Amino acid sequence: MNMTEIVYGIHVIMNILECSPEMVVCAYILNSKKPNHMHILLKLKRYKICFKIVNKNWFYKHIKANVVHQGVVAYIRTNRKYNKDSFAELLTTYRNKLLLLILDGIVDSRNLGSCLRCANAAGVHGVIITRHKSGHFNEVAKKAATFSVSKFPIFYVSNLSKVLYVLKKERVFIVGTSDKSKNSLYSLNLALGSIAVIMGSEYKGIRKPIYKACDIVASIPMIGSVGSLNVSVATGIALFEILRQRLDN
Repeated sequence: MNMTEIVYGIHVIMNILECSPEMVVCAYILNSKKPNHMHILLKLKRYKICFKIVNKNWFYKHIKANVVHQGVVAYIRTNRKYNKDSFAELLTTYRNKLLLLILDGIVDSRNLGSCLRCANAAGVHGVIITRHKSGHFNEVAKKAATFSVSKFPIFYVSNLSKVLYVLKKERVFIVGTSDKSKNSLYSLNLALGSIAVIMGSEYKGIRKPIYKACDIVASIPMIGSVGSLNVSVATGIALFEILRQRLDN
């Protein structure tokens, strides 16, 4: 069943209108900002999407005061909570070439949004996010992702161990990441088969039970004085190494 959620800002809304205009239910534009949003208005008219020009009283009564809205908001259709049947469908569709990103306890919304942006750019087919101690896909995450994630499903799961069990039965190779591992990411053969990459929380990394469930745990080689990378940076490196190997194969 589709639900709606609100998104803010010029760049986010324009990205949705250009990539997935069918997601937009309606838009509201602050009348004092109307001249700045002619390009959005033209898109809305082109796709025959309902919009309203509203005054400040209406706008600030309905919109959170602490978000960067730039005078424009939109309500969009979303079905981000997927059930086990849609998960099975994804496994069937990409059985021998599936690429999943698993985010285990990412708490910062900006990091979450940036990880999702990397996932889209690297051709990830789906993202699994643990519900426990994870950041919500809120306005900050949407801004960081610029809503490019509308093209792949996001699974929110309560028990990641059970999900990993299902993935292993489907012959998905589970690659964990940790700066403590002696296995270099670049030494792995990631060109063939289905792969799920797990990125751990910003502070504690992958949880111990999840660590033990991985087929292999790898690290990103570093020769500088920095001890670890931001999780979104590490996510980009890991995913694009897989993409590089697949393109070369």
